[in-house]
Amino acid sequence: MKLNLDDRPSLPVHEGCGGTILSSQYWTVPAASREKLNCTADIFVDKKALEGLPNLLGEFEDQLADRVTYAWMLLEHLLGGQEAVRRSFTYTTSGTCPIDRKKLVKIVVDLCDGILEHMGRSSSVEGTEEVRVEVLSLMKPLTDVGYRDLEGYKQAKFRFPSDLFLREYLKESSYPDEGKVQVTRGFDFYVDEEKLRLMVAGYREKADKLKVV
Repeated sequence: MKLNLDDRPSLPVHEGCGGTILSSQYWTVPAASREKLNCTADIFVDKKALEGLPNLLGEFEDQLADRVTYAWMLLEHLLGGQEAVRRSFTYTTSGTCPIDRKKLVKIVVDLCDGILEHMGRSSSVEGTEEVRVEVLSLMKPLTDVGYRDLEGYKQAKFRFPSDLFLREYLKESSYPDEGKVQVTRGFDFYVDEEKLRLMVAGYREKADKLKVV
């Protein structure tokens, strides 16, 4: 069976996602607007997203393709969308990223397995291993883009989080945690309110020094 990304529809990215895999884990927290998947893992999915998934019950022309589509759409949504996946894995090849690629792989695989368990329990789907192979195969092109292969990198216009002023503030700040906020969308930098206040104050001080009298 040969499937590709262009054949798969997508669910909307959740409004709480921040453009990377780590900043898109809204599903770890239960809420009234979310429903827990029927699996061992704690995965709480936005109810509107679940309503947008194809129905796995009934007869289909190609059951495997429909099951792959269901699993892929849900996995892509929980990871924050294709751009979030591509950006996260690409950054791990930059040579300066402290985020362990194996950690991202584990998130992807664990979510995939939870989704397949949910499908098996909720819709009596059998043969999920074949679905798993196809879904992870679809994921591979998004995880294999190297940092130096990016078009912006070649044109020397790529956005680097390398402001000298920020370096001290962003040390050991690559993982989200309780009480921390994401500094900017698309980058895995998370700081607490006090550090964010100091960063803002520092930028204002720099701006004042640059003003022409």
